[in-house]
Amino acid sequence: LLLCQHSPMINKTFGCFYIFQLFITIDLTQDFHVENIDLARVAPSEESETVEINYEITACHCDESYSCTNEVQIQGSDLYICVFSNEPNVDIISVPTVHLKHENVSYIIVENNVEDSLTEVTTNLNGGNLAVIRTQLISELFNSTNPGNLTVWGDVVLSFVARRRLGEPLLEYRRLMAGIDGETEMEGFNIEVSLAASSNGIVEE
Repeated sequence: LLLCQHSPMINKTFGCFYIFQLFITIDLTQDFHVENIDLARVAPSEESETVEINYEITACHCDESYSCTNEVQIQGSDLYICVFSNEPNVDIISVPTVHLKHENVSYIIVENNVEDSLTEVTTNLNGGNLAVIRTQLISELFNSTNPGNLTVWGDVVLSFVARRRLGEPLLEYRRLMAGIDGETEMEGFNIEVSLAASSNGIVEE
């Protein structure tokens, strides 16, 4: 019996191996009489193989319910940045750095996993696939009748975790996760947020 393993998630066949072998003993001196039939189970040899998972990390300006939005950011309201992983086996475990830049103003709100006094980072949302950065923008960013866009960029740390999908064969799941469980990787994100003009009735600080 030949057994092959294929993972639809990463579109890859791991390999084939024999799980049973059939042995037939024939006596050639007695008109090819079958003397014995044995069925032996063959233990497959262990092999190390690099596994690749196709995933995407996306970020957006979001609202309090963590839904992406194109609304203009007004002075005095909290800015929410959502970072998503589209793969159940890829968690966002930390946000080590976040930078903000608007025209000649540039500053860091998260550095070495430490937030400033106006910023809060939350991970382990949506089963581990979502991280949210909430911050208050300084008033200097709104001192213009045409402020343009604020650029937000940073890094997230990903963790590849052994999380079995509903209906996924156990043998396939074990072979897939054996090479990646516990591994980490860093990815970057970069978005732009529209700012409200100071002439829109916004009360300056």
